[in-house]
Amino acid sequence: IHSPVPVSAIAPDTRLNLNVFSIVLPTQLMSALGTFDLRKIRQFDGHGMLVLFGAIVDEVRQGRTVTLEVEDNWVCNSLRELGFFAELEKKCGDKVLWNRAALKTDIGEFKYPLPLTNVQFRKGEVPVLEKLFELIRKQGFSKDFGSYIGWIYGELVDNSITHVGHTSDVADCYLIAQRFRFNESGSECLVISVGDVGPGIHDTLKKNPKHAGLNDR
Repeated sequence: IHSPVPVSAIAPDTRLNLNVFSIVLPTQLMSALGTFDLRKIRQFDGHGMLVLFGAIVDEVRQGRTVTLEVEDNWVCNSLRELGFFAELEKKCGDKVLWNRAALKTDIGEFKYPLPLTNVQFRKGEVPVLEKLFELIRKQGFSKDFGSYIGWIYGELVDNSITHVGHTSDVADCYLIAQRFRFNESGSECLVISVGDVGPGIHDTLKKNPKHAGLNDR
């Protein structure tokens, strides 16, 4: 998703792409400690959204109240309509602040058949995926194709919840699906993103006595 016009408060040449193809980190959106300037985002995808979500949650875990700078542009409103702010509020409560009144433009339908969705237990993705399968079938895809997508999601969700469940954190897992079109060929694909806000592989390993001395580098 990208904004068709320059963001009014941010110089165009300072805006960043937050997607799987870029090397931008969410910390590059921070204008101050505990403050993320979402107005700097030029475009994002499901992967970028999940990485940003995790970075904000991590700041809250470190005891900070996080402020999100937003304005009434396509990117910020798209994040709102995809459930980004709603899920942050569920996860962090009043520890994440933003100007809700600034986000007032309805974007309408776009290429995200599955918005940001929280799953907290194994097989919890099943009812969510049933809705996605229905949309996929309406687009002309076969029942078998939907089954393959369900298997992929199930494996990723199970892996995420299994490993987060070994820590003291709530086993939160987040799903999102995006339709993507390649400009040159005109072909389309479904981009699946799954993420969690656990402590990460490295820190999880160090909780095991066998790997307690794991080098931080």
